[in-house]
Order: sequence, then C-alpha cells, then structure tokens
Amino acid sequence: MKITHITNYFMEGLNYQDTELPIHQAELKCDVSVITSERYYPFPNYYASYKKILGDRIREEGNYRFKSCDIFRLKPRFERSSSSIVILPLFRVFNLLRKLSPKVVHVHGELSFSIFAAVLYATTSNAKVFVDCHADNVNFNYKSSRNARILINIFSVAHKLLSSKITGYLPITQASSDYLQEALKIPKEKITLLPLGAKGKQPVVNEIARDIAFVYSGKITREKGVLEALKIVQGLTNRNFPHNFSFNVVGEFGDDTFKSEVLDVIQKLDYKVNLYPFLNFEKLEKIYRQSHIGMWIGTASNSIQDCACAGCIVFIGKSRTTSHLALDGELILDAGNVEDSVNKLGNLFENREKLDSLVKRSQEMINRYTWEEIAKTSVKVYQNYE
Repeated sequence: MKITHITNYFMEGLNYQDTELPIHQAELKCDVSVITSERYYPFPNYYASYKKILGDRIREEGNYRFKSCDIFRLKPRFERSSSSIVILPLFRVFNLLRKLSPKVVHVHGELSFSIFAAVLYATTSNAKVFVDCHADNVNFNYKSSRNARILINIFSVAHKLLSSKITGYLPITQASSDYLQEALKIPKEKITLLPLGAKGKQPVVNEIARDIAFVYSGKITREKGVLEALKIVQGLTNRNFPHNFSFNVVGEFGDDTFKSEVLDVIQKLDYKVNLYPFLNFEKLEKIYRQSHIGMWIGTASNSIQDCACAGCIVFIGKSRTTSHLALDGELILDAGNVEDSVNKLGNLFENREKLDSLVKRSQEMINRYTWEEIAKTSVKVYQNYE
C-alpha cells in the first residue's frame, strides 16, 4: 500500500504519532512518504529544553530517507507559532502528491490547511483521504477563544463541503471523537478510533518488590497532577509499608512559581525524589525500566503508553481521553482526593495477589497499543473504507 502522511511538524527525535505511525507502516512493507514543514514544533521553551535533544528548530528544506520513509520538508507560507498554525504551500503539496501517487493520504490534524491539497489530489486520483484528530474539549477549549471559534467555523464549513472526498476521520480517543462530532459536525459513521501507540521493546513486567520506584515524565505543570502524586506516595510512606519508596520525575517545569511550590513539598517528603531534565527516548526508557509504577493522574500525556510498554503499571486520572487505558477504572486515581487515592493504592499493597493480577492485566492491555499493533490497525482501517 502506498501511503503519504501530511503533517505540520515531523520530529525524528520524539516518538509522536506523526513520526511513529509512518515508520511502523513502512515496517509492514508499505511504501510510505511524509510531507511536512522544515521545522519542529514550537515548544514554548524549545531552545532551553529541547534544542540539546533535537537540535535547531528550523531545519533544511529538501527530501531524504528516514527509517524506510521518504521525507519531504517544505518551507511553510505561514506559521503562527503561538497557536501552532502552519500553512504549507498547497500547490507544492498537491504537485508532490501527484508525483508520489499514493493510494492513501493521511492528514494529521482536523484543522490542517493541507486538507485542501489532499482533497484536490483525491479528485484527480480517486485516492482515499483520512484526517486524524488529537484535539478534544479539554486540550483545545475553542469556546473560550474568539479566534479559535472563527477557525472552527471555517473548518466546519470546509469539512461539510469536502465531505464526499474525505474518506474517514481517525481520532485518537473517544474524547477526540466527541469533539469532532460536536465542534465540526462530523457524522459518527465516518469516525474510527485510532489510538496512540507505545514505543519500546517487547513489554516486560518490572517486578514490584521491596524497593518501589514511582515515575512521571512530561510537562511539570499544575494540571498534570505531579504535586498530588508526590503527596499520594507520602501517604503510602506514612502507612509504614515494608517498601522503600522513591519517585523519578522527568521533565521541565512550566513556571517558576509552581516549581518553587513543588521543590518546597519535596524537601518535606520522607522518601527520595529524583529530578531529571527533559531526556531523549533512550534515556527516558531506561528510567521507565528502573521504575515500577507510573503516575499520570492529571491531564493526559503521550508518555503513558510508553511507560506501560517499558514494564510499569500506570495509574491515570479519570478522562475520556485515556479511558481505554483505565482497565474499567481500576487504574484511575483521583488527584482531587489524595486520601482516597492513598487508600486505593494501599489496598493493593496489602493484597499482593490482587496487585499481581492487575499488573498482569495492565501488560496484556498495553500489548494491544504498541505502535506495531496500531500500524496494523491503521492499514486495516484504510483498506476497510470503500
């Protein structure tokens, strides 16, 4: 199958969907290409935190081969980095598509202007066009911004007008599916969930013994629940379980005020906290494999699946974004109620048979969400739409 992905940002050093899905589709012997900009995502603290891992944000134009994928980097006509809006040169994208002649065009982003180039190509080639979606009503509160509402209104009309040429929509979560139906009025029958995958070696279980290391990685901001996670582990420490607890926290603080608050709490804890800066995946995976229990109890993160794939059992907050990873609620902790969360984890530590069973089921679940499995699912979805 010949597949072309169109994405605003393609970052070889990060295991995002835009990178991992094409790579793993190529491993399935698909002919895969990627059309993207000549720049990386404009993280607010890019040059302080990301440059040492990824290099300069602005890359070179041109094409090259990366892990069996052909990458084409174009200079955008427009970029608004504050809102990550990119407009690639649409006719150059269209002409590239004609040259590549894919049977499937996968556009990353329901608000991507490249949808117009993909649809134009589809009208001349009968190719299938799929549009994925990572947004939901939590991470993109479009109702609170006038500019966002204008953008939504424009694309709502566009998706309606182009409906006959857009084969299907691929939200990554149920929350994203809800958003597509509510904000852009996409018919439910055109929607198929395509979850994010996990990068890593074959999942293995990091056996929970006397020494137990908790872990979190990503943005260290208030909404991520890091502070509450630290307090939950302190609550477990207070119960005098026969375990030596520690906590590995990896990432960058969002602001100095919150950083001071977290550091002040850490100084008062009765267990060890290891703070690490933003790391590349190889180093981060090593920390995951040295840990046992992941704690992502605030807003969702791409790191949840990776941590689970590295052998941890991962507890998460209640959200439609991550409901498929919750094992019917057994892996949910309430960041708003530290005491209840301490009791839930404490009950598991007191019932080793139940804990071992939950760890086993967690690993069985994450086996369904490796990038290898998600790539296979994506190809089946492409094939099933007629």
